[in-house]
Amino acid sequence: MGYASIEIVPVLTEDSAYAAGDVLFENTSFELPAKNCKILSLFAYDKGAGLTDGDTFDLFFLRDNVANLGTRHQGADIAEADFKSNRPLGMCRLIHEESEISNEIDNLEFMQGAAVNLVSLTARPVSELGLVLQGDTSTGVGNTCYVSGVINTGTPTFAAVDDLVIVLGIEY
Repeated sequence: MGYASIEIVPVLTEDSAYAAGDVLFENTSFELPAKNCKILSLFAYDKGAGLTDGDTFDLFFLRDNVANLGTRHQGADIAEADFKSNRPLGMCRLIHEESEISNEIDNLEFMQGAAVNLVSLTARPVSELGLVLQGDTSTGVGNTCYVSGVINTGTPTFAAVDDLVIVLGIEY
């Protein structure tokens, strides 16, 4: 059993406010250290400090990259068949609570990862996520996975296209 940290830097739209329901970033590939990995921890930080208290993003982890959830900075409007063809692995939420985690370091804003209770729409600790990532087998190697983001709440504005960094702690 091994452990690794993976940084994902998706492409954002800069200097323009997003809205709830917008695609934050399109399918972004990242490499797994093994074909199957389990997420143990998840957080993100914004290098441009464009987040406000209460902003939340939903992350969708996908095994294949057939279709985007929609166009970046527009509403998520993927057809059901296209969503299924991406072979979704699961989802989780990034939550920005300024009073809890962003007061320690100037010029950065942090988001904590959480599992989402779909019945009550409340956040649970990421340790309850139980999300196993599996690589895209169509590439032959099977170590490539994809993530896409959608704004749940808030209207964040990012100063640069690479301001958001997502960090996964995984077991493999």
